[in-house]
Amino acid sequence: MSRVAAAFWNPIVAKEYRSRMRTWRSPLAMMVYVVLIAGLGYAMFSSMARSNSGFAGSVPNYGQTLFKYLVIFQMVLITLVTPALTAGAISSERERQTIDLLFVTRIPPFSIIWGKLLASMSFVVLLLLLSVPIFSLVFLFGGIELDQVLYSFLVTIVAALALGLIGIAFSTWLRRTLAATVASYMAAFALVFGTVAFGMVFPTKIDPKSTSVPAPPAFTYLSPIVPLVA
Repeated sequence: MSRVAAAFWNPIVAKEYRSRMRTWRSPLAMMVYVVLIAGLGYAMFSSMARSNSGFAGSVPNYGQTLFKYLVIFQMVLITLVTPALTAGAISSERERQTIDLLFVTRIPPFSIIWGKLLASMSFVVLLLLLSVPIFSLVFLFGGIELDQVLYSFLVTIVAALALGLIGIAFSTWLRRTLAATVASYMAAFALVFGTVAFGMVFPTKIDPKSTSVPAPPAFTYLSPIVPLVA
């Protein structure tokens, strides 16, 4: 096996992915994820169809609005899912007293953590792939280009990776899975939603005589929601 293949498929990845996909929780999570995304899309479509103006003359605007709601809602779902996948990666092994068995193998500690992270991220990518057919329906309305869809998915994947790293960090640092999960969710919400809320409440001060809208603080742009709605 080449080094590139070994980096993306070590024994930890194979074990984690095999054990995760054998349980009923993974198919249920995938079904709920798709139903929620599709449900929001259908609700938005029904709301626009019942509007007084209908679709005449502004179909591209409807496509852009529907797409924006879908990408934001998907980011919210990824924020809820990712910490749950990674927060117990190491702490659960410690609670089951199997962490020592991993350390006595020939797998380096970094490869153990990398394998845990990669297995979790691969499930997140699988969820994103399941939502592609739903996003493809937005093209029927027009107003959306392929590069916009690719950009939104790239931002979501990078954000999921950051949230996964946060979960792995707390799972390594804290000895209990519950504490690691709570800390991971608090950090995830602060990063994704807290920065945006703070920027809305405390915008950057500008000249009172200026007619420009106050810009949010610089750290507000740490939130992945900002590039998704920009």
